[in-house]
Amino acid sequence: MTHQFHRSCVFCGKLPDSKNLEHVVPQWLIKKTGHLKRIFQWGQMTEDGLNINQKIPFDQFKFPSCITCNDKYSKLEAQAKIVFEKIELETPVSVEDLDKLLDWFDKIRIGIWLAQLYLNKNHSYFTPSFFIEQRIGKKDRYLAIFRRNQKVSRCSINCVATPAFEFMPSAAGFVFNDFGFISISDDYLFSKNLGWPFPFKKNLHSNGLASVILQNGINKTKKPILPFEIEGSFIQIFQAIADQELSKTDLYNNEYIKNSLMENSSNKGKTRIFNQSYNEIAPNENGLIYCTPEFSNEKDELFVHTLSIQTLKIQNYLWNNSNASNEDKNYQKNHKKMKKLFIHFNECQIKAHRKSMLKIKSKSNLQNNLLTPTKINFTPKNFYK
Repeated sequence: MTHQFHRSCVFCGKLPDSKNLEHVVPQWLIKKTGHLKRIFQWGQMTEDGLNINQKIPFDQFKFPSCITCNDKYSKLEAQAKIVFEKIELETPVSVEDLDKLLDWFDKIRIGIWLAQLYLNKNHSYFTPSFFIEQRIGKKDRYLAIFRRNQKVSRCSINCVATPAFEFMPSAAGFVFNDFGFISISDDYLFSKNLGWPFPFKKNLHSNGLASVILQNGINKTKKPILPFEIEGSFIQIFQAIADQELSKTDLYNNEYIKNSLMENSSNKGKTRIFNQSYNEIAPNENGLIYCTPEFSNEKDELFVHTLSIQTLKIQNYLWNNSNASNEDKNYQKNHKKMKKLFIHFNECQIKAHRKSMLKIKSKSNLQNNLLTPTKINFTPKNFYK
């Protein structure tokens, strides 16, 4: 790691002009989910359980930032907190509320990625091509919201210690108390199925950036919208986002796209909300939407394992569908090797999660059998036979 990168602002990537630190996991969320000084830890699943890579107290989980950047994004934190609490309380929200919530999950996901690079001394020896500010609201983004029928204080950030996430921080899982979330953001992830222009060709380059050749959209919604399956009972939020420059071209100059845009935006689509069966949830008479999901019956650890397995599968999908540019044959060759290794690593993680789930279920069944009294059909007549 270069000394300069280690000191860079997590928001803009520049060297801060004064000493200031940003809580990547905001303090309001830490307090809401438990004690402020408890230990935050992450690692990889093995057959023997979680192999911890890093441990750090939550109140020390903070990184360099500019004062101006910190002030700017503290407003987003305040807005996201209000939206989060509305969902908790089953209060309806607006499409603008959900836009801010998606901004916030972009911020958290990329902030966690950068935090790991800082703490791990950037052991992969690459310089990030973007920071938080360059990724908020820049690509198609998606949020799945789950809820368990169990009151538990928890702040869990899942599947961020995988090589797949380290080299492509596009999908991560989160559990905050009773709620689970899967946050995804990627170039033109579902633009085609929302009727927007979509890539005829898409390539990754050695600098970490992607290039695309677009074709006209179909100007209607095609279901299923996601190119992969997510299981369970949940609410899903979609937002198509076009590249700022490409959005000025004729591809986006039609009534369907114009009617799909957020107010005062030329490239961000309105947030659209569906249940797990792709039935769209319409706003009420006040233009507000209920997006608190139904309960899942899975208990604490099983809930977390299930969410992690689904997140790992999504990371695999994103890598499996990434293609390196053929301009650099060496990079193309290395990309294929990385893809194979990262997907295999995640498949091993999935097996470990499933094995851990079986242990939990077996233990639970054993306890239930011990607690359930056995009825014996006993009478003096059959006793003396």
